[in-house]
Amino acid sequence: MSLSEGELFVLAYLPFGLLVSAIAISCRARFGKSLLRKRKYLRLLKERLDSYALLQNKCPIQECDDVVIRFLPYSNSRPFLNSASHGILLGVFKKIEAKNAVIHAVSILLLGSALSLATNVVPLDTILVKFYLFIVGFLVGLLLGGMDGAGHLGQPHYVAFVERTFTRTTRRTPKCRPKDLQHKLLRDLVMKEYAFQARVWATAFALVLILVFVVLFFASKLELPAAAEDSEHIQQDKGLLA
Repeated sequence: MSLSEGELFVLAYLPFGLLVSAIAISCRARFGKSLLRKRKYLRLLKERLDSYALLQNKCPIQECDDVVIRFLPYSNSRPFLNSASHGILLGVFKKIEAKNAVIHAVSILLLGSALSLATNVVPLDTILVKFYLFIVGFLVGLLLGGMDGAGHLGQPHYVAFVERTFTRTTRRTPKCRPKDLQHKLLRDLVMKEYAFQARVWATAFALVLILVFVVLFFASKLELPAAAEDSEHIQQDKGLLA
């Protein structure tokens, strides 16, 4: 069964909504990741993690890490964070990943509630159908865009990282790897936090869209009987006049 140009135009609202949410979340995550290239933002991130370490009565300075100093005597080869602050970093990772899982579940719930209205949307006005398809696409894009917050730096990433970074041209020793790995963790954390922030905004926006659609949906349902009753009265009046 072939579709007309008008029907294809209406269906185009589905991928349009998908692209809007997915691109918005992905761009926000990439923006957060790019901030770490600025020394000021990197310093502020270190201050934040060091402050959490101090609140737990842990020393946040490099001089407290005897093992690190013994194995990495040169300061330029040591990790950016000391062991206490690095522990805080891993704790923040667990927290943001748990929050991402919650917002992912909320997105699935909203998508399910939107799809439950699918069979009742077909006979509606074209504008409401476009609005509905945009909402469904927006929610699907929200789930896809959330994949930025589901990544994990595992062994495959480490192998690729070593092969790409520690080549014959760089001549970097394995002693630099803890520092570089920590920087990758910092970038991943910031990307996940900015992606989570964008997903919260997008989820709230999607909830508003669903509420608006539900109001318009029930308003159209109320208008249909009224319109049918009016047309019936008009037919009766025409019969009386004839």
